[in-house]
Amino acid sequence: MVLGPMKKRMITSFFIGFFIMLLVGIIAVVIVYRQYDLVLQEKNSLERDLTTVCVVANGVTIKAGEEITSDKITEKRINTNAIPENSFSSKSFLYDDVTRYAKIDIGENTILLSNMYYESEVITDDLRIQEFNMILLPSQLENGDYVDIRFLLPTGNDYVVCSKKRVVDSTEGTIWLYLGELDMQYISSATIESYVTEGSILYAIEYAEPTMQQAAKVTYPILPAVKNFITENPNLVEQVKIELSNRISNYTKDRENLDEMSEDFKPEDAVPILTNNILQQIERQKAERAAMGNY
Repeated sequence: MVLGPMKKRMITSFFIGFFIMLLVGIIAVVIVYRQYDLVLQEKNSLERDLTTVCVVANGVTIKAGEEITSDKITEKRINTNAIPENSFSSKSFLYDDVTRYAKIDIGENTILLSNMYYESEVITDDLRIQEFNMILLPSQLENGDYVDIRFLLPTGNDYVVCSKKRVVDSTEGTIWLYLGELDMQYISSATIESYVTEGSILYAIEYAEPTMQQAAKVTYPILPAVKNFITENPNLVEQVKIELSNRISNYTKDRENLDEMSEDFKPEDAVPILTNNILQQIERQKAERAAMGNY
């Protein structure tokens, strides 16, 4: 069959148009694929630059002093370059035995940092709530305050016996603290030494900013003799605590006052005078606490 010139031109034009459209389609597909590949590479690059970090959950604000719990924290992926070093990559650290409290108000979506909170006592097997009624207490002491227990000798030596302990509860002359076994041994030793050393005193002193201040270093040395006392008589510590409490509460007010002493004062007389003054101070601060109703 012989095709006329017109039909030949039509067929030629068709194939030329078809191949042009096919070529344009191929070019379009290549361009789209290249664009997709570039977007995918950019996405993968961004994914590589993202790191999981702990932030405060949406709609949540953790107030200063409020406990930080896992339900208030969520995990979020953000740019690695925007993450501080003291952040957390997982909130699994909140599932340990440590209770954490916010130092400042922390708003929603804020990255949680280690310097934004402080930790309470680690709940260990040997942790107990201990009651003491022979420790001189600050007149403005409140529950939740942090204190050092110190031991002052008539020589002027002043030792830290227990460091940065949270006050569970307190009354006019009694304080309850969380103490571990080591802390109990130290305060037991200091209690016994205070009992046998006239003019000495155990007292509590508050932290000004417990959320910002590190715990003081314990400086009190347990006496070898006290260790022997504790070993030989397990009940001695409790007996001494009772005796010390009685000595503080039932002291006599008719002891000689320093201002009324004669000029032939002897150095060895200083201990009973100092003891009397300390007991007066204890009673005065107990009265101040009772008047303020901080118990």
